[in-house]
Amino acid sequence: MRKSLGFVVLTGALAGCVPAETPPADIGGTCGALNWQHLVGQPRTAIGQITHEGPMRVIEPGMAVTMDYASGRMNVLLTENGRIEAITCG
Repeated sequence: MRKSLGFVVLTGALAGCVPAETPPADIGGTCGALNWQHLVGQPRTAIGQITHEGPMRVIEPGMAVTMDYASGRMNVLLTENGRIEAITCG
């Protein structure tokens, strides 16, 4: 009885060590990012096609950005090669 109880406690403790998955990007929101997903993978110049009246920020790799969430703000994330990696709200 003691061995099996110890195993259950140890197994439960180890389960807490599994890293959490990164939450998915918010492509819904109120910024309309869902409408521009066809630009993912395109070069940076494709950003000019986006018509968004609210705030928009272009985020380059290693760039410092605020972590506040604004559902109406569009984020365009770029890769090291200057391609659009993701378009999200927030």
